Amino acid sequence: MKLNLKNNIDPIKILGGLAFLFIVLKLTKVITWDWIWVLIPLWIPFILFIYAISCVVYVNFIKH
Repeated sequence: MKLNLKNNIDPIKILGGLAFLFIVLKLTKVITWDWIWVLIPLWIPFILFIYAISCVVYVNFIKH
């Protein structure tokens, strides 16, 4: 029998869970943050995608 020791941490699930937690805390008035900060875990993948695309564009079009 083969033992699987891979670390199966999914960042999307972690960010989704964190967003859910922040939303619940905001709606129950435990935290008084602005909504932009409550929803920031949902924006992180989009921001990283835009950053990666910007890097590719910079390397391909400006550096050559």
